[in-house]
Amino acid sequence: MTSSRLHLVAVLRPAGLNAGGGRRSPGGPEADFTLHHLARVARTLERGVFDAALVAEPPGTAPSAIDPLTLLPALAMATEHLGLIAPAPVALVEPAHVARKFLSLDRLTGGRAGWFAAAPAGDGAEAEARAARAAEFLRVVTALWRDYAAPAETPRPGRGHPVIVLDAATAEARRLAAAQADLVVMGARERDAARAIRADLLSQAAAHGRAPGARVLQKAAVVLGASEAEAADKAQRIAATGRAGTLRPGPDSAPPLRLLGPPGAVADTLEAWWREGACDGFALTIPPLTACLDEIVENLVPELRRRGLVPGAYAGRTLRAHLGLEGEGA
Repeated sequence: MTSSRLHLVAVLRPAGLNAGGGRRSPGGPEADFTLHHLARVARTLERGVFDAALVAEPPGTAPSAIDPLTLLPALAMATEHLGLIAPAPVALVEPAHVARKFLSLDRLTGGRAGWFAAAPAGDGAEAEARAARAAEFLRVVTALWRDYAAPAETPRPGRGHPVIVLDAATAEARRLAAAQADLVVMGARERDAARAIRADLLSQAAAHGRAPGARVLQKAAVVLGASEAEAADKAQRIAATGRAGTLRPGPDSAPPLRLLGPPGAVADTLEAWWREGACDGFALTIPPLTACLDEIVENLVPELRRRGLVPGAYAGRTLRAHLGLEGEGA
């Protein structure tokens, strides 16, 4: 059984200058990173009643020039309802550091924070060992949130802990997500594969006594046009400028589902995946420095709303409420 409505999260990766010496965007190195522009992106997403924005830094890529955990409090000041998700690795830093940072953000935003727990990939025994370390890291962080004694030193809000977001790229990642995640992002290439992954996640979650389990989102890239050919041409032009604004090349970074075409046709695909139980919604990679974002909010979202798939207004004020998880994770 899918969720009662289709969920939408925007995956944002500001293009342009990055700390790894990457490509500069044509508008100048500062064009992607002005608070004025990024606040407008957040407000546009909120106008479209997106559940959240996920500012992504996937494992295996050079960090951007802007720290997501520095950016999100600023975006919180520009919005009132939009959920705000940032990545932090389950290695390299102490669990208490992650616990305090995200619980502080959750408290200051009134329950809108999410932690994308970025676990490094691996193969075979290495993957199992990393998954075990990630599980222990998550256990310690959630214990700090739950019990909140020193060294965290940040009062626990009454609404529960920040939303935990995990990827489902491997079998080990799915086991971890089933046990710990509130929101899972997957990159299936076919609808049947997505349905199988989601069913596996929910079955494993039920075995952990977690029902209904996490919301499961499919990664997708969307570019609209009057026709599929026009949208494909637009996507090529966006890629040529270096302003794709999505995940940079890296492990499991490219959304396998590309949706190009008129709003009605794109909506048909989104609706079919959701109604057939392949996912609870979509993590949409959207070029934030083009008209694509406005087009999605002004043309695709109203079509989804007309079909009764997404709401016209926020029903609550927390990210848990947006995802239908209010009361869980307390």
